[in-house]
Amino acid sequence: MYPVFTHNLYKGTGLLASALILFLAIFILSEIRKNNTLRILLFALTILFSVQNFYLFLNNYLDENITSFLTGLPMLFGPIMLLYIQQYIKVGNKFELIDYLHFAPFLLVLTLEIIPGFFLIDFPPLLWMIVVLHWALFIIYSGIWLFINKTEYGHLKNFEKKWILLFYLTNTLFWLIHSAYFIYGQKIQQIYVICSISMAILLNIYYFKYRTYQLITGPREPKNNQSKTELPENTRFYLEKLDKLTLEQKIYLDPNLTIPKLAEKMQIQPYLLSHIINQHFEQSFPDFINSYRIKEAIILLHDQSIKISSIAADCGFNSLSSFNLAFKKITGKTPSDFRGKIN
Repeated sequence: MYPVFTHNLYKGTGLLASALILFLAIFILSEIRKNNTLRILLFALTILFSVQNFYLFLNNYLDENITSFLTGLPMLFGPIMLLYIQQYIKVGNKFELIDYLHFAPFLLVLTLEIIPGFFLIDFPPLLWMIVVLHWALFIIYSGIWLFINKTEYGHLKNFEKKWILLFYLTNTLFWLIHSAYFIYGQKIQQIYVICSISMAILLNIYYFKYRTYQLITGPREPKNNQSKTELPENTRFYLEKLDKLTLEQKIYLDPNLTIPKLAEKMQIQPYLLSHIINQHFEQSFPDFINSYRIKEAIILLHDQSIKISSIAADCGFNSLSSFNLAFKKITGKTPSDFRGKIN
């Protein structure tokens, strides 16, 4: 059984860490779309982290049955972490039977808890296996899997590598302090709280930074998608439609523009539109759209009376940071530097 936190300051700080992780989970949930496996897995993991933290800081207020059930939650962290890493590295892979079998031990423990009078806290060896050993095995296996697939990992973009590394290390650290608190109890409650709040802040900061990069570069797609897709015979027809939408209607000024939305207007399949842009313009969809937005921004930057933040919004960017990143990527300068050299 987990020890009870004795200091209200520790409880308050720990609950703040839980709330920060819960905030991140809610944000990830708001971005989940149909068949968005990566975000579903990430949401599941963050919400579990939050629940587990709330449980640790409030376990002395909970009913014995609820406490016994929540004690088995660590058996979910390892499998979800592994599946997220595998899905991220090998984009588009479908889950196989063995992937679902990772959750069998948790289902077994859940079945045991249904038995009247059975409480996990009455079986210390089983608790050790659930809280410490099971999770540790997945931490080790995930590290081995990353090493075996280091070639695919090496093909990731720089910020993607950092994200996966941070994701893996954060899970490892959470397992470490979680297990240590289970073993040593109140002796390390201060360390547990400091690590919890630090990880919660770090995850929020880096995830939103990662999302900003992702908005600029676009979502990752299976490598083989484009090679298996042939350009339609009437490509010229669609290119003319695309020119009309970009040059005449300036559809790129829509901050919520996506491939499916543009494809619907052009009456073409999204994957074909993406392939046409990739092949004809040698650009990804976000780079293609941002190139028009930046051209528009360059014109507006000559008017010193318009704020840069207003230009970003007028040109279709959702935030000033994404505008700055896109502008520097295309022109090699920040908007401020560019405006400063106009005169």
